[in-house]
Amino acid sequence: MFFFWRLNKQIDEFAITLADELYSHITPDMLNTANKKNDKKIAKLWDKHVSVLILKIQEYKHTHGLGVYRKARLHQTFMNRLETHGFSKKIIKELNEYLLLKTP
Repeated sequence: MFFFWRLNKQIDEFAITLADELYSHITPDMLNTANKKNDKKIAKLWDKHVSVLILKIQEYKHTHGLGVYRKARLHQTFMNRLETHGFSKKIIKELNEYLLLKTP
């Protein structure tokens, strides 16, 4: 009867893991202190890891058959975790909107 709580916990753990992986490769300091020389390098790195995020989220949503509310939970938990890592709200919002478009 209460198995849905278990899935919610799994969704939270998955979202936190994704955010932690992104943070381990790209920190907010890297994005804030990027100069013109490093802009292209950081942009490539960002694109690479966002592509990996998209693939993982698509696979997870497909495998677990998430409904609207669980998809929202996944994205909200992901955004909250990025915020605790120090990413700006603007970057988080743009990334989340992009992920929502690419992983319906």
